[in-house]
Amino acid sequence: MDFFTNTNILFFLAAYLIGSIPFGSILAKTFAGVDITSAGSKSIGATNVLRVVKETNPALAKKLGLATVILDALKGTLVLLVAMYFGVSESTLWGVAILAVLGHCYSIYLGLEGGKG
Repeated sequence: MDFFTNTNILFFLAAYLIGSIPFGSILAKTFAGVDITSAGSKSIGATNVLRVVKETNPALAKKLGLATVILDALKGTLVLLVAMYFGVSESTLWGVAILAVLGHCYSIYLGLEGGKG
């Protein structure tokens, strides 16, 4: 039972799950109505959002690409800042950072597919 109350484990899980959020895919589907995982490079990153959305709505493409970059950066930064606030060790912070990137690259929400990290 100590496993689920261990601060490090909780931050590791949060980093992976938050890092797994496919913001590029969510933004493209919500605002442009396109599935970027089946077009272009099939990546969920900002470049593919820009490339695929540009075909249907060039004015929206730059906004969604920028929003994707910002949200992808924030999802890792947010977990790190919260972990720092709680005073976890430096090695735990490194683990949190790596797991956030791994979550982005191997998203649990996309069947372990994702961005390029």
